[in-house]
Amino acid sequence: MNKKTFLLLAAAIAIRLLAMPVTLHGDVFHIWGVVTLSLMGIWDPFYYAVVNYQNIASSTFDVYYPPAAYVIYSILLIILNFFSSTLDEWLQFPRELILLAKDVPLNTFIQDLRSPDLFWNIFLLKTPNLIYEVVIAVGILKLVKPDKRLKTLILWGFNPVVIYSAYMMGQIDLLTTLLVVWAVLAAVTRKKFVSLMLLVIGMMVKVLPIVLIAPMAFLLGKSWRERIGLTIYSIIIFISFNLPFAHDLARLRIAYFPPIMPGLADLSLRPDALVMLGKLVAAAGVGLWFTVRVIRSGRNFNPKYFPEIVGLILLLFFSAYRGALFNHYVVLMPFLILFWAKERRAVLKIMVFSGLLFLTHIYTRPLQGELFTPLGVDWLTNFPSTRELIAPWFKYEHLSLLTGAILSGWMLIEAVIRGKGLLNKAL
Repeated sequence: MNKKTFLLLAAAIAIRLLAMPVTLHGDVFHIWGVVTLSLMGIWDPFYYAVVNYQNIASSTFDVYYPPAAYVIYSILLIILNFFSSTLDEWLQFPRELILLAKDVPLNTFIQDLRSPDLFWNIFLLKTPNLIYEVVIAVGILKLVKPDKRLKTLILWGFNPVVIYSAYMMGQIDLLTTLLVVWAVLAAVTRKKFVSLMLLVIGMMVKVLPIVLIAPMAFLLGKSWRERIGLTIYSIIIFISFNLPFAHDLARLRIAYFPPIMPGLADLSLRPDALVMLGKLVAAAGVGLWFTVRVIRSGRNFNPKYFPEIVGLILLLFFSAYRGALFNHYVVLMPFLILFWAKERRAVLKIMVFSGLLFLTHIYTRPLQGELFTPLGVDWLTNFPSTRELIAPWFKYEHLSLLTGAILSGWMLIEAVIRGKGLLNKAL
């Protein structure tokens, strides 16, 4: 490793370490606040919800993550407790707020969390993301040629979407990303059962990998009998893991598909609804075209092209789904990097894509200045958001709709180009 490479990697790590303790978003407690129940001997938040909040219609208890997320983070919290004598006590207040479903502004909320260990505890809650990133990086590097590994690592290391989502907001999407990347790696090496198992586990952390399971089962199978068998295998894993948590099927369904999650399309004549519907129809058309071509070819899929097929599916999904949030795009990033690492303008493409994502999703105070609430600098946390700054001239949501449409169009075009090339190579 030369000096330049070392300095670049050191800078990428330093950015993460600097951002981790001084930024905070309330979403981080939606997982950590609930898993503190494990420290009280309660390992099943779904059972706790059924016992204490029988009426699901008026339930105030937030179990909006699937079961695997709570199991994994309960174990992580027990480990992290060894590194802080105050972490359990420090998390008691957010746990009480979540159990009571009280919506408290972060500025007020943080006052009750202030302690000598404030920055250290915030840092600890984000440390699992560092571990996930190392494992993801190893997986990505295994999927690229040796001469592109350094460029790939740099594109990932300085990816603004990853840094913002994981180390400023503290979201857990890197865990899902890790499972998807290694599922693809298993598929490349024809470890069919391992690949599908990892995808199902990923779905039980965050539901997004559900869009990959059926296509992967189809492409991994060499015959219709094997494809059906792989699909049944995936369903058995899913049911087996969820069965212990199925005290209330309605509540379990909400964990996978929360009521705040919008449907695929809004069938109205509003301009934004028409744009969303157009994106859905276009993506479905491209997906159908690709599927028909694969089926009609009658050939088995070359496993070395699984990274490209997964990237293609994710591009189509994100180009169409109107409920995708900023942090969800973390799962797409490794595959965009794999696509673009071969191109001369890879850095420019990543930055423009990320910039459009920020313009589309990040324009309110809780996602901008208020992230720095732990620092206690009033002028920074109270600084007007982008939406407020441009409000005298036009409504920001119109710009968000425009940049979102540009992003969707870009992803759709990318999917068509990649799909055509993939059909020629992989079948």
